Amino acid sequence: MGSELNKRLIVSRQDCIRCFNDKLTSFRRKLSRYVRDPDHKSIHDVRTSFRRLNIAYDVLPRSCRTDDSEIYLHDARQFFNLNSQIRDWDVISLKLQAYGLSEKGKILRWIKGARKKQLKQAMKIALALNAQPRPKIDKNNSPKLNPLPMHVNKRALRFLSNQQLILADSSNKEELHSMRKDAKKLFYLLEMDNSLASAKQMSNIKMFQRLTGEIHDCDVAEIFLEEQGNAHTELHLLLTQERATRTKYYLELCEFLSDGKWQSLANLGKRK
Repeated sequence: MGSELNKRLIVSRQDCIRCFNDKLTSFRRKLSRYVRDPDHKSIHDVRTSFRRLNIAYDVLPRSCRTDDSEIYLHDARQFFNLNSQIRDWDVISLKLQAYGLSEKGKILRWIKGARKKQLKQAMKIALALNAQPRPKIDKNNSPKLNPLPMHVNKRALRFLSNQQLILADSSNKEELHSMRKDAKKLFYLLEMDNSLASAKQMSNIKMFQRLTGEIHDCDVAEIFLEEQGNAHTELHLLLTQERATRTKYYLELCEFLSDGKWQSLANLGKRK
């Protein structure tokens, strides 16, 4: 169903409802896989699936939402946030191992313990979500006007609003993180109707996500290394190396963001 939906235009709110149900089916499938085996792949897949589900839900008019759907999405967001923290532990662990720290050493064993505690909390929510029936959407309150272009344009403008701040100062981490989240949401919105953006625009957004993802991972590791540096002096050298890696990706990002191709995003979703 999902592939068929993406091959044609979303022309009404009814199509948005069908898209939401498609994303919900995918999320619940990935959730079941997570419950069986919460390995790195299932964590990645369920987080990506939730992002698509959450975007599809954002597009739905409030009149279509129900108490059941609000509760379900609230619990799913908590589950997503916990797994984001678990994913951060994995990033830190892999970076430390790449720097030569032993998996059996004190620091990595502590990280493993912290990850295990959060995974236990996430699994509790996952089991509850997995046991819940599909949340209902009120199809009878769905007007015919297509809401997707409006959401696309709004998200594109939000994405562009942080561009100059990022180019001006590498320390604007909150703005960079916000821009990265906007890029992901914009990409998933555009997936819902492949007529709204060109293949080149989609490719550029995807590359932006990759570069800012690398920078985000450096920021996650840097915070950990700063916090633990006093207790573990061997981490000071790693902090210097991680900052150098971040600078490399930041300069690459600035070069990528500096030309005029991004201004065309301001026209995405605009009525012609």
